[in-house]
Amino acid sequence: MTKPTLQGQDDKGKNIWQDVKTQVPNTELKAMVEAYKTRAPQTKETQPRESAMEKLDALVKDTAAKVSSERPKAKTKSKNGPEL
Repeated sequence: MTKPTLQGQDDKGKNIWQDVKTQVPNTELKAMVEAYKTRAPQTKETQPRESAMEKLDALVKDTAAKVSSERPKAKTKSKNGPEL
């Protein structure tokens, strides 16, 4: 088994790495690889998270309310032109 380890830094501040090789029996290697089976499962949040879409909708409504209250709506001119 090979594992890179940090040895230090050179004059320019670049990290110097060295591979450390160790002999591991197959039984230990298998235990390392299958460690996820022996770990306890991660706990889930008890409270549901707030939806991102709900946050976005609320933000859009707030922004629209601010914009509409800041400036009155301008009248749009109707353009009468030849129809093609």
